Amino acid sequence: MPIHNRNTIELANLLDDPLSGADEDIKVNNGGKIFSSTKLNEYLCRSYRWLVDEIIARFGVEGAADQVQELIATHGSTMSSGSKAANKDYIRAISLHGSSSLQKYDFITPSEWHKIETDLKVQAVRVFTVLGGNILASQRTNGAMANSGSLGFKMYYMKADRVDATSGAFVAVKTAPDTVLSPRWLNACVHYAAYLACIDKGTTEWLDKAKVFQQSAFADLPSPSPPAQT
Repeated sequence: MPIHNRNTIELANLLDDPLSGADEDIKVNNGGKIFSSTKLNEYLCRSYRWLVDEIIARFGVEGAADQVQELIATHGSTMSSGSKAANKDYIRAISLHGSSSLQKYDFITPSEWHKIETDLKVQAVRVFTVLGGNILASQRTNGAMANSGSLGFKMYYMKADRVDATSGAFVAVKTAPDTVLSPRWLNACVHYAAYLACIDKGTTEWLDKAKVFQQSAFADLPSPSPPAQT
């Protein structure tokens, strides 16, 4: 059985809304009496994205890339005037390399990009960001920063699992591709999906359940190691 289908059945059981049907495939398609199969799928896909955001917050981008290697994706293309639309499953950039020069571009946070456009970061040489859904790259030419023109590039980034890279839509119920997450993350994701479902219901009873599921989700995540004593 696909892992995402198994997660869907486990999620429904956690919510005391077991799925009906003669076999696993029918169960996943049918949904339960309280939550539809479409909503269960949405909660799980949202939880997969939450996982990446949370691991980045705990370990930083490079640490997250080590922790969740299965969610590293690549985008190779050519820019126009130093810009290219990012894939719709993009969460956070790891690195960008020019394909012709094999030169690495340093990442600049979107909030700092105006300093590149006004050449206020005097130490910058080759930099990029992802802003407004677009990959932007600039390089220092004749002493001043300018867009990187028709740059051939390859960007490595953290992606949202089971999100279509072209449309940005969640992959539909019982549709490939399956989740690529390793088993170590599944408990946290299923519990966080249950938290999202309970929050959506909004009544006191469901909100009380939400707190329990949220605590379980965070308890299932690793914590950064404390700095070594010197």
